[in-house]
Amino acid sequence: MGHRRCFSFAQKRLILLRSGYCCELCGVKLTIENFHCDHKIPYSRGGATAVYNGQALCATCNRKKSDSV
Repeated sequence: MGHRRCFSFAQKRLILLRSGYCCELCGVKLTIENFHCDHKIPYSRGGATAVYNGQALCATCNRKKSDSV
């Protein structure tokens, strides 16, 4: 089985729950419908698509982070 870039729905739910339904960078409230599940270590830099490497971000913070670590 190859590496997956996208988090599964189950992984997304766990990451959102772990974050307390808040953006992990700015603290804004999130919902399952509006949050972005992001790699802490970018996939493009070898980061795993796994819950431990995921973070819940709002759209604004996700755009700001882009491909940085």
